[in-house]
Amino acid sequence: MKDAERLELLKEIAGTRTYDERRKESMKIMTDTDNRRAGIQEVITYIEQRLQELSDEKEELTQFQQLDSERRGLEYTIYDKELKSASNRLEELEGSRLESTEKNSQVSILRCVGHSTSDSLSIYLSVPFVSFLSSAACKLTGRP
Repeated sequence: MKDAERLELLKEIAGTRTYDERRKESMKIMTDTDNRRAGIQEVITYIEQRLQELSDEKEELTQFQQLDSERRGLEYTIYDKELKSASNRLEELEGSRLESTEKNSQVSILRCVGHSTSDSLSIYLSVPFVSFLSSAACKLTGRP
């Protein structure tokens, strides 16, 4: 028998062979566990980085939403002012148009009836009445 064979025989008799096999298995399990732990640590690092990115994006979104809300409020205020201004201008133009229509009707009545002054009639006549009188007077006299 060679020395190596004798050593193996002694180990088997003493029970150290079983110990060495179990030790190898345990070392393999520890190596696998360390590899898994390293993989898990990489995943944790990735997740932490992603969480930080998402947190930054959340802050940007919150700021954007606040600024967008302010912008919409300002736009509403501007549009409201423009609407009020346009409404006021429309009322002014409508009043001016009514006044002009009234004067034209009075002039038409005076032209058809033959009067030269419109002051005496314009004091007493309203716009619908003036329009009625104007058309009636023109029909009676045959003038346009």
